[in-house]
Amino acid sequence: METILSIGIFAVPAAFLVCGAICYLLSHKSDAFVNGAIGCFVCAFISSFFAVKKILEVAPAEFAGVILGAVGGVAVYREKRFFKRAIIVNGVVTSYASKEIKTNAAYSSAQTVYAPVVKFEFDGEERYITGRSFSATKPKTGTVMQVGIDPRNIYDARLYSKAGYGVASALLWLGIILLVSSSAMRLTGKY
Repeated sequence: METILSIGIFAVPAAFLVCGAICYLLSHKSDAFVNGAIGCFVCAFISSFFAVKKILEVAPAEFAGVILGAVGGVAVYREKRFFKRAIIVNGVVTSYASKEIKTNAAYSSAQTVYAPVVKFEFDGEERYITGRSFSATKPKTGTVMQVGIDPRNIYDARLYSKAGYGVASALLWLGIILLVSSSAMRLTGKY
């Protein structure tokens, strides 16, 4: 009975997702399919809570590893896919953006972090972009940086930065290490 219940907890959200996907693919034919897709996705979302609850009861560390690995993997994949199709141009750091982050809430201390503002030229037009990765050191004015521009949307530009890959890669590897180590501990009986 336990096995049937466990399989059912995972099969029900999967069935709703499949039905929702089919309705979504057919949604260009009728509004009824759109409503069906929305209903199926809502049911899958609600029923997936029971599956997640069951997973958290049985294997919380493995679940955390899968989630961290999935988030990191998706982030790495999206960045790589963007820069694979992007048009790469060189830009020059003209200034920096700054913000304060609290380092210790108890003492109300803060640290200023900086991101480069890069000027680049594309299609005969000068543009500016602010980096998404902040660091404790001020970027040096005049430093040449690479900028990736999406050819399908020329207003979507990103600085090529190894730091952007670093955070995503760290999440990916942290998830893999957590998943493997907790699974190994469970299999050897030390968990």
